[in-house]
Amino acid sequence: KKHFGDIKATWGQKHKFLGMEIVFWDDKKVEIRMKEKWEESIEAFGEKITGTVLSLARADFFTVNEDAKKLSDEKKSIFHKVTAKLLYLCKGVKPDIETLISFLGIRVTCSETDDWEKLRHGLTFIQNTIDDFMIIEANNFSELFTWFNTAYAVHANKHGHMGGAISMGYGILHGKGAKQKLNVKSFTESELVRVSDTSHITYGLYLLENRDMK
Repeated sequence: KKHFGDIKATWGQKHKFLGMEIVFWDDKKVEIRMKEKWEESIEAFGEKITGTVLSLARADFFTVNEDAKKLSDEKKSIFHKVTAKLLYLCKGVKPDIETLISFLGIRVTCSETDDWEKLRHGLTFIQNTIDDFMIIEANNFSELFTWFNTAYAVHANKHGHMGGAISMGYGILHGKGAKQKLNVKSFTESELVRVSDTSHITYGLYLLENRDMK
């Protein structure tokens, strides 16, 4: 209390924590919403978001346009700020945008007009799906389900991109999308790098085992 002041405790099935609205259902599912934080990110962009985007997919998703103009210092700061917000939020309730955010995250120091439009595209998708929320449930504490894959040499420097998800039966417990740090000579080698990059999932199994959830 001396360092943090009064600590407020909540009891029951509904809680708020770090921007998340958490609801525990009677059937042991957990619902997580972050609508207010999404709205804050859209507002922080500073431009009106209009139109309809049903998918984040774009033909130029990983393309870097060398002829695009650099953003002004003001827009560069906004780009960095909004991307950082979305990086946190996608981990909470929207893992489907993580591939986009992982790419924008490597562009914050050299952002251009094309990157700004990709961010706008992502925010439009978020606005169109702003009422979506996450539901997770563990069917069996002794099992982890994992899905991971790799796209070979899709970045400008020919690095690959990996993505995947972990579940305990219902909903995504943890998602990951990231540019690979190594250049490789084939899709097979890219998959081997992906295995190394996702080796952290084994720690989840160790955690369950150490808590006697075998």
